[in-house]
Amino acid sequence: MKRAKHEESVAGGLAEKGFGDAQLGEFKRLIDAEKSELYDVLTCIAFALSPITREERVQTRKDTIFTRYGDDKLRGFLEFLLGDYVKEGAGELD
Repeated sequence: MKRAKHEESVAGGLAEKGFGDAQLGEFKRLIDAEKSELYDVLTCIAFALSPITREERVQTRKDTIFTRYGDDKLRGFLEFLLGDYVKEGAGELD
């Protein structure tokens, strides 16, 4: 499972405690969070909140992203990056 750098230390700490990729994957499946980031899964565990998908995260923030960074030259590139993030997760952006 490819992860963003900031998630790697958290995942490493969980793995050291016996909660590795296989267990995280199974838990994601059980709570229907296969398309969610690690922090969303941990939030679900810690606070009993519903996890959000990467697609939901992008949709709720897309207007802000485009307002801040989305001039016409960047819009296509941002669409590509956000689409890749939705499909593959933050680890693919490293």
